[in-house]
Amino acid sequence: FFPHFGEGGRWLFFTAAPLRNAAGEVVGAIETLQDVSERRRAEEALRESEERYRTLSLTDSLTGLFNSRHLHERLLAEAERALRYDRPLSLLVLDCDNFKRINDSFGHVEGDRVLQALAEVIRHCLRRSDSGFRYGGEEFVVLMPETPLTAAQALAERLRSAFAEQIRHTAAGEEVRCTVSIGVAEWVTGESEKSLLRRADAACYQAKERGKNRVVVASASD
Repeated sequence: FFPHFGEGGRWLFFTAAPLRNAAGEVVGAIETLQDVSERRRAEEALRESEERYRTLSLTDSLTGLFNSRHLHERLLAEAERALRYDRPLSLLVLDCDNFKRINDSFGHVEGDRVLQALAEVIRHCLRRSDSGFRYGGEEFVVLMPETPLTAAQALAERLRSAFAEQIRHTAAGEEVRCTVSIGVAEWVTGESEKSLLRRADAACYQAKERGKNRVVVASASD
């Protein structure tokens, strides 16, 4: 790549072949330069397009978090890694409280804004190794490799508190508040990824039964 050739630089394909005299000695060279800039740009555009498509296929369009398809791929990989290296793995299941009432009272546009606000709180609280997913509807999942139960519970409390403190207003000035119930589970040696997700989901359901806007930790035997 020659950055100073033309506007924006040029990609050149370079070849060289020796010129020899009758004694076989190198006395010169034939060099060729072929401008391949357009081909390179086309190849780069194709790679960027493929990467954008891959990202879109793994991402929830409303919230920008990963989607449920990618959750199952990551969860399986992280469970296998936890088993191989005997490392902790925890998972949160989050569900917006009274979400149907918000949709019925303020409309689906405001309901979508609530989900986007929760996704933003999740992103803000995630550590570098964590991943956030929209699991479906108003339900979200946070996957936390290298994280024991106590640390996962602490992050869940931060998420719950941060979301509960948010106050949103509709275009008409109406106040919209929402809370979230969270279930926390730590992977048990030999447990399947589906079992881990089921235990965290059951703990989230218990949080709702106990009054909502709270964190419930799943026991290993749940």
